[in-house]
Amino acid sequence: MPVHNEYFECTTMKAKDTSQIALSKLCTLLMCLFLSGCEFFDSDRQDNNVDGRAVKGVISNGIISAYRAEDNSLITQTRSDSSGYFSLDLNELEDGTLVLLSLSVDTDTRMLCDLVEGCIEKISGQTLSFGEAVRLPAYFQLLGLTSKQTHSTTFLSPLSHLIVKTAQSLPQGLNAQNIVTATQWVMESFDLESDPLTTPTLDLTKLSDASDESLKQAILSASLYEHALDTEWIGTNQLLDHIPLANVFYTASDLAEQLSAYLDTYSDNGNSYASALSSITNDAQNIAEDLDSAELQIQTQPQSIHTSESQSFSLFVLASGAGSLSYQWQKDGENIPGATASSYNKTSAQLSDSGLYSVTISNSEETIHSLEALVSVEENVLPVSISQQPSASIVTEGETISLSVLATGGDPISYQWQKNGSLIPGATHSTLTISPSSISDTGSYRVSISNNVSQVYSNFVSVTVNEQLAAPSINSHPVSLTVSEGSSASFSVNAGGGGFLTYQWRHNGTDISGAYSNTLSLNSVELSDAGSYDVTVSNTQGSATSFSANLSVLSISVPVSITQQPYSQEINAGESVDLTVRTSGDGPFSYQWLFNGEELVGANSQDLSISNAGIEDTGLYSVVVSNASSEAYSQEALVSVNSLPSSLELSWSAPSTREDGSALESSEISAYVIEYAYNNTELNQSIRINSTGSETYNYIISDVQSGTMYLRIATVDSNEIQSQFSETISIDIP
Repeated sequence: MPVHNEYFECTTMKAKDTSQIALSKLCTLLMCLFLSGCEFFDSDRQDNNVDGRAVKGVISNGIISAYRAEDNSLITQTRSDSSGYFSLDLNELEDGTLVLLSLSVDTDTRMLCDLVEGCIEKISGQTLSFGEAVRLPAYFQLLGLTSKQTHSTTFLSPLSHLIVKTAQSLPQGLNAQNIVTATQWVMESFDLESDPLTTPTLDLTKLSDASDESLKQAILSASLYEHALDTEWIGTNQLLDHIPLANVFYTASDLAEQLSAYLDTYSDNGNSYASALSSITNDAQNIAEDLDSAELQIQTQPQSIHTSESQSFSLFVLASGAGSLSYQWQKDGENIPGATASSYNKTSAQLSDSGLYSVTISNSEETIHSLEALVSVEENVLPVSISQQPSASIVTEGETISLSVLATGGDPISYQWQKNGSLIPGATHSTLTISPSSISDTGSYRVSISNNVSQVYSNFVSVTVNEQLAAPSINSHPVSLTVSEGSSASFSVNAGGGGFLTYQWRHNGTDISGAYSNTLSLNSVELSDAGSYDVTVSNTQGSATSFSANLSVLSISVPVSITQQPYSQEINAGESVDLTVRTSGDGPFSYQWLFNGEELVGANSQDLSISNAGIEDTGLYSVVVSNASSEAYSQEALVSVNSLPSSLELSWSAPSTREDGSALESSEISAYVIEYAYNNTELNQSIRINSTGSETYNYIISDVQSGTMYLRIATVDSNEIQSQFSETISIDIP
């Protein structure tokens, strides 16, 4: 399976030849560089500084600049010391940030000559001896790479410079995949076994405890002296495929041989590097001769690559032979148009780019074919992310525990639940269900979620499994009490049940604030405290309510009594009437007057006045008088309201004939007699009305009473002879 991180990808492989062994070591070294840091200096340091060394020979007082690789923004600067060492403070960066290092020079910068036969100083043209300080031209530059990790290290050398320049020239520039490709290319081209970015570069003038690989890289770096001091060094023409490798290896072979002879002559401890230097001399000579051979041959075959959609990839071949070499790359046996350089670069890989790639190399004499390299382009898979975290859970023993997480990302997504940091066997779904639960399931849970490209962890959530509890029950109920006003009263309950019990007392069905224990104490009881009391007992399994207990409160005040009763009265309509009650006892007193047994709204004083009384006010009146401890009812008083007397207006016409039928003149009538009464059997009231000679008469009878009145009329002539009475009529008077 590919090993991924934010910056590069390595594919594990079975080592079949030295190039694959080198690639395997490269992946390990790049992981050291970009993931965890490598300890070449003080392993006890715990800061985020980067330590390094600049060696071409050793460069002292060089200007070391650190830039963010993604945008080339300057982070910090420092200078190398007299031994080429430097330290950079990268504490402000995020972990894993890729950093480009650049060494530049000024008039204070010096480099120790690392060629035994001497170095020609570009500035003066003088030849300086092995170990002497050389001034460097202003355009001189060395590049390297590092990242922010705990006590990481890096080294600047001509080999690291070639890695950076080659990676920058590839599609998408200085990214992790291109760094891997360029590093592999440099290692293959110079027959290296370790990554120059993280391999300590030695000072050839002061060898001490040098490994064979470090010694080899130091000699190769020194062999690049002429190229590193050329003006093309910092441009695009001094990329790896523009370096005359045969010349470099011839120089390296000579330098190794010269250095061995130098150590034989001048070393106080003898030449402990004789064997390593002899091997370097012979190997470099053989490689140089192979590269310089007229026979067309491939030194470095194209390597298989595993990449992802939209990522760049590069294939390269290193060949040697007489004359000018031409290249033609093929995919699955078909020529790739325009792919005619020693490297084949693809800026943005597509799934269709997967296949077998090879290159045909030819000169004027012959043609050879490289081995095939497999390019695998993997479909982009979205990394997993958590959209909904699991939630804490509290359950009772025996209930079901259910924890769920929602995640998004490319399929397939895998889940693995953990309890207290340990994997839960078989818990490999988005929902973890434990049923039935037990006390031992209490703990801290989280889930690991992963797909082919990423892995995330949920938050830890707590799961609490409580012991299964019995529901509450009342063993003894509160008991009713009778107490005097101002004394204390206490109710208590005895309840059973599992776990923590809570209590809530109530008065007349309403919760009592603060009454949360098994005992309710009332101090200085008031009359308003009388009533019904009960308590509800609860736990997590339910609740139980006690029987009600009554509290009776005896008043200590003198009860009210009525000393003067209201009395009955009779009045006429429109008159006023006053009703009064007098009391004794402890006040204050409250009054409520009643009319025919119903409360009169607003009638709340000891006197009741009715003004302008009407017939409707006739009825029975009484009053209820109360104080804090008692109440008293008065006797009923009858109020009778009589209606006022009415008048009756009578009208009649003078008769024109006598009883015998003869004519009667109005002038002959002396008077009229009207008899009336409220009983038709005896009309005992009469009125004599003298005649005026008129044809019609009107007369008003005053002070009549309501009821039915009976009337009759007779005439009296001038001789005082009275006629018979008319028939009796009745009139209803309201």
